[in-house]
Amino acid sequence: MPSLHQGLMDFQQSIGSGKEADTVRTLFSRLDPVSIDYGIMEKTDRAAIVPADIGWSDVGSWTALEEVTDKDVSGNIISGNVIDIDSTDSVVYAEKRLVATIGLNNTIVVDTPDATLVCSRARAQDVKKIVDELKKRKSEERLTHRTVHRPWGNYTVLEEGERFKIKRIVAPLG
Repeated sequence: MPSLHQGLMDFQQSIGSGKEADTVRTLFSRLDPVSIDYGIMEKTDRAAIVPADIGWSDVGSWTALEEVTDKDVSGNIISGNVIDIDSTDSVVYAEKRLVATIGLNNTIVVDTPDATLVCSRARAQDVKKIVDELKKRKSEERLTHRTVHRPWGNYTVLEEGERFKIKRIVAPLG
C-alpha cells in the first residue's frame, strides 16, 4: 500500500507543525478505504501467524458490546448519563448529555459530542451507509470532530452558521 505509506510519512512530518488536522484531512481524502488485512496481509508472503489465546475481542460494532459488557436484567447495555424506562435488549450509550429512553426494543442509541445514532440492532452494520452519505455530501463531520486537539491546546466548535463560527478555545498555561 504505497499511497498509505507515503501518507503516513507525510503525517509524521506534520507532527508538531499545527497542521496535523489538515494533513489528516488531505490524507484520508486521497486514500482508498482498504483495511490492513486486505491491503497488506492477504498479499504478502513475508508474514507469519502464531496462534495465541490472549483474551482479546475485536469489538468492531455496537452489537458486539455484549461479548465484553454485562447486560442488565432487561438485556440492555447502558453506559453513561442514561435514564431508561422499560427498554429491552437495547444498547444506550451517552457521553455527556442526558439520554432518556422509554420502551425501546432491540435498539441502539449512541450519543457523543459529534453525533447521535439511533438504529435498530438489526441494522447496526448499516452505519457504513451513513459514512458513505457523509462522503457524498462532502460533510465536514466525516473528517473533523467538534473538539480539535492542537499542540497548543484545543478548540470546540460551539455554533456555526453561514457567516460565523463560535469556538471555545482552551490553551493551558505552562
